[in-house]
Amino acid sequence: MPKSLGSQVFKASGWLMFTRVVITVLSMTSIFILARLLTPEDFGLVAIASVVATLLQSMVQIPVSQALIAIENPEKSHFDTAFTINIIRTAMICIVLVVLAIPIANFYNEPQVTAILIIFSIAALASGFINPKFVIFEKSLNFSYLFFTNTLSKVLAIGVSLAVAYYTQSYWALVIGSVITQVLNVVFTYWFLPYFPKLSLQKHKEILSFSVWVSLSHVINNINWKLDQLLIGKFFGTVTLGVYNIGNELASMPTRETTTPLNRALFPAFSQLIHKPERFTQAYLTSISIFYSILLPIGFGLVLVAEPMVLLALGEKWQGAILVIEILAGIYAVACITSVTKAIAMATGKTKIIFKRDVLFFIVKVVLSLGGLYIYGFFGLLYSKLLNLIFLLVYNFFLVRYLLNVGIVQQLTVLCRPVLSVCVMYFTMLLLKSQLTFETTPLDLMIELSLLCAAGALTYCSCHFLIWIMQGKPQGIEQKLSGIVNKRLKRDTV
Repeated sequence: MPKSLGSQVFKASGWLMFTRVVITVLSMTSIFILARLLTPEDFGLVAIASVVATLLQSMVQIPVSQALIAIENPEKSHFDTAFTINIIRTAMICIVLVVLAIPIANFYNEPQVTAILIIFSIAALASGFINPKFVIFEKSLNFSYLFFTNTLSKVLAIGVSLAVAYYTQSYWALVIGSVITQVLNVVFTYWFLPYFPKLSLQKHKEILSFSVWVSLSHVINNINWKLDQLLIGKFFGTVTLGVYNIGNELASMPTRETTTPLNRALFPAFSQLIHKPERFTQAYLTSISIFYSILLPIGFGLVLVAEPMVLLALGEKWQGAILVIEILAGIYAVACITSVTKAIAMATGKTKIIFKRDVLFFIVKVVLSLGGLYIYGFFGLLYSKLLNLIFLLVYNFFLVRYLLNVGIVQQLTVLCRPVLSVCVMYFTMLLLKSQLTFETTPLDLMIELSLLCAAGALTYCSCHFLIWIMQGKPQGIEQKLSGIVNKRLKRDTV
């Protein structure tokens, strides 16, 4: 990756990472407090409506922002067309959600879902009015405004949501918080970048030609992601769904919120390297090394701190979420490589391949999930994800070999540092955990959680940098961090 572009990407990723860290902390704090005020059934009710709304939105999802990024010099007509397409799309979502509200509520035998879906339909319509020109910040790898937009929206929404939960003890706190977040996101895009779009479809062919396969891929991915919740809600009820939803959210949030900023920086960066195959290859290898260096310790560390974290933050009524986190947190961390592959395919214009890949993943996921559900019930559904992960990894390594002509051994080699380091970290934390004999009082749980986190962080970082030095300090996240530290030391010396 060229030095200037590499610096841009690293700086952009830093802004995005900081954004997601803040959002993650706010979101997890909100979940912890709301879980104390509300019940698993409340979370289950909102989860049913949320899954339906999300799936419907994905079915007519058109990634116009990514199309605008791919267009070299977008004009006003491009932005206006993107705005119009978004409004048409969200109006369709609004109408269908209202029509399906009662049938969906009857299917799950939960009458309250009707009103929730109607409110979600209004929020979906509002989201279509987002400022289309706001994407120019992302296109230029300037994500500082995205930080302010997302953070302000989240803070205000959480404040209202917690207030409603405290005074009503009702699931409406979750609904209102979700709606306010979407509406404020739209408002702030115009606040930071005033723009007056017009209704136009002048450039619809140019935008839709890029978006079609990405849109279809997005549909499949969302169905794939929400399949577990659809099955659990139908066969095990809202209480089990609520527990699973909290466990799944806590297991996936650190990985998801870390992956999102890196992905948003990768696509525009890769797009600038399509005519430089050697640099493109190096950029990919560096990217997956950075991804796993950050996500593996987060995911597998979360596996070992799930019990004290849940008991301390949520309470004993959420004990069922512990197993969910212990099974899924590591899986989500390892599966992050699929998003890097998607960025490569989008940058090279081979989006149809990603659609085919996601369809195959979906078929495998359905077969394994239904098989696990039929044989072992709820636990079979969870453990089927392990088999799905193995297939996912093998397929992605071969797909990258096809897209970039990068050997599988070469891909695996750059992952040795994070993989070896996380193994040492995991067994160190496991050994320490077996020696701890704390009670379940808040103070004891806090001490246990702190000791495990400190031991894991120290072990992982030490091992990671030691292996890096032994390998001759190759390009990677360590090089960037060392450069930052050296600059800071020189500045302080001067």
